[in-house]
Amino acid sequence: MTGPAARAAAVEVRDGHSFLGSGFLVAPGTVLTVAHVARRALNGPSVSGSWGSAKTAGPARLFPADPGTGRFHAFPDLAVLTLEVPVAPPELVLDPEVPPAGTPVLVAGFSPHTPTNGVHDDSLLLTVAGPAADYVRVTGDEVRDGFSGGMVIRLDTGAVCGVLKGSRDFEGVRGGWFTPLSALAAVLPADDPLRARLAAPPVALPAALSTAPSTAPPVAPPVAPPTARRLLPVLLRVPGMDDPDFRRGVVRTANETLADPLNVAYRAHDTDHLLELAQACLSHRDPWAALAAVVEALDLLRPGTAAVDDLHALTGLPEGGS
Repeated sequence: MTGPAARAAAVEVRDGHSFLGSGFLVAPGTVLTVAHVARRALNGPSVSGSWGSAKTAGPARLFPADPGTGRFHAFPDLAVLTLEVPVAPPELVLDPEVPPAGTPVLVAGFSPHTPTNGVHDDSLLLTVAGPAADYVRVTGDEVRDGFSGGMVIRLDTGAVCGVLKGSRDFEGVRGGWFTPLSALAAVLPADDPLRARLAAPPVALPAALSTAPSTAPPVAPPVAPPTARRLLPVLLRVPGMDDPDFRRGVVRTANETLADPLNVAYRAHDTDHLLELAQACLSHRDPWAALAAVVEALDLLRPGTAAVDDLHALTGLPEGGS
């Protein structure tokens, strides 16, 4: 579920006119967000989305009610809001299973960090890295304030698998964490209808709604992609990278094999330009496919060089094409 369906389910969580964070309609009249956002609404949170606005009926259900004494709100850091108006969400597929490492995910939420002034719908492209205590760590995009509470959607199945907790670094591309939906199922009462939905095995989306590619499956090694900091020194050692025309040629060649081309801003200095290339790969909707396309381009343009061999070793991508 992406595009219009995700936007129809996503909501802003507000305290009066103050924007607090993101959430999403998980059932008719029910919004799921994070507890550390909901508890900041002194007068009871309200929500707004593409369908309009609604007040909450009664206090938010916080899990846990006590935030704890640590730097972050204690696990699972979830909140369920009941709306005065039973707004119905689009058809959601809920999947409590934790996605394996390397799975690309989309976060649909709201933030004040778009080119348009004010708070607007926004999105992140991230990659599952693996467990982080009870949470799931994600990498590959700049998780900014406002996204907390946003829905986490698997791009291979289109199912909602979690709720974004927060960022590791608001000023960098270090990713963050999300709470898997299994944590919500564990804290809801046994007779809660939402718990019953989460306990049921996920139903696959129709083919027309699935985001999985119709061609060969993307490369997805069982680890998170290497960081830009690790990629950059190896890219700089590829012969010819000091030539701007060669660097542009690498991008053109890589884009010939990608359905969603890399958008790499040109920089005159080779370090700056290659950093743009590395970050474009890691923020791509399928980071492993983007990295594979770049490595394949270098295999074609600079075959048999030590630096290209080192790229294969660093990424775990097979030599001679993926």
